[in-house]
Amino acid sequence: MGKAYIAAASMIPFGKYPDRTASDLGREAIGSLLEETGIETSAIEAVYAGRAFSSHIDGQVAVPGQVALAASGICDVPVFNIDNACAACPSALHLATQAIRAGQYEAVMVIGMDKLYATDRRRSMRALFGAMDVEKMAWMSEALDGDGKAGSIFMEHYYARIAREYLKNTGATERDLARIAVKNRKHASLNAVAQYRKPMTEEEVLASPVVAEPLRTLMCSPLTDGAAAFLVCSENAGKTFGLPLVEVAASVVRSGMPQRGTADPVLARASARAFEEASIGPEDVDLAEVHDASAVAEMIAIEEIGLAPAGEAKRLLRDGDTALGGRIPVNSSGGLLSRGHPGAATGAAQLVELVWQLQERGGDRQVEKARVGLAQSSGGLVADEAAATAITILRR
Repeated sequence: MGKAYIAAASMIPFGKYPDRTASDLGREAIGSLLEETGIETSAIEAVYAGRAFSSHIDGQVAVPGQVALAASGICDVPVFNIDNACAACPSALHLATQAIRAGQYEAVMVIGMDKLYATDRRRSMRALFGAMDVEKMAWMSEALDGDGKAGSIFMEHYYARIAREYLKNTGATERDLARIAVKNRKHASLNAVAQYRKPMTEEEVLASPVVAEPLRTLMCSPLTDGAAAFLVCSENAGKTFGLPLVEVAASVVRSGMPQRGTADPVLARASARAFEEASIGPEDVDLAEVHDASAVAEMIAIEEIGLAPAGEAKRLLRDGDTALGGRIPVNSSGGLLSRGHPGAATGAAQLVELVWQLQERGGDRQVEKARVGLAQSSGGLVADEAAATAITILRR
């Protein structure tokens, strides 16, 4: 079986685009990729488009990939629309990678595009509610239809609870959560496409409004719109493009187990499989992009991936190991907390950051001598475990 590579990656600035559809944002990302690389559209043999939540906001229920491709010059090719919640784009990359490795295609495009921001917050929360078991969680739907404040579904009913458990079990503190928010904002200040770039202090984070104890507003990811695109190809095709190739060393997608019992968490299971596929270990990773939908999620991910022993992510954080210039920078892009969280496009942005870093295009946030990068995306919630978790390892 052959290898798959990412030859190029592009993304638009993340932010709030109330007057644009996700497909329109995707069209911009596609145009940027084609313009930056000079690739002929005839070279693209298939398109894999990740999109999850925006239909609840912009009304484009089906065929978002085909709409995004309009006027791009890419036509008469298979277009696959992938919905796997926040893991939609790395899931799309997973399928694209399989096709390239199998020799079905020489070059394909992968798109991640989505919207989570709506002027009516209830529409955003309704979209996120769709990433749960809507039948079993019907009581939450009734709450959304009420007259009270829309709140934040995942933060109030999931992340706050696991944050309380994590702090109690590990000795980590609310200030550690603030440290993560400050670190990621500092990284985002160096990223021109991040949603929030103004540096902030731990005191500002701790003084921000409470969402649900112990989480405060600045410890939680914002509602974001955005899009990104990639050129995925075989080695032979890559040579004709003349672009620096980044190998997809591992692409693993796993779903949670309704009755986990004594099994490891889905993130640990997916990570172990990814390291096996890439024939490396956690110690070989030079940088990581993880799904920090809340600050505590970064700490948990670091441990479950194997970048730190259980309960020891706080030590890496306090010692500066996970900051730029540290031993294993985490979320050099700014993470979901500051780069932004546009659902299906979130995993796309993580992959863009790794590609840029491995191609030495990181600018002021370049990780020195970066050769191996890992991205973790998790989406949805079923039976108290992520409904979809993707681990991608890229290598140059």
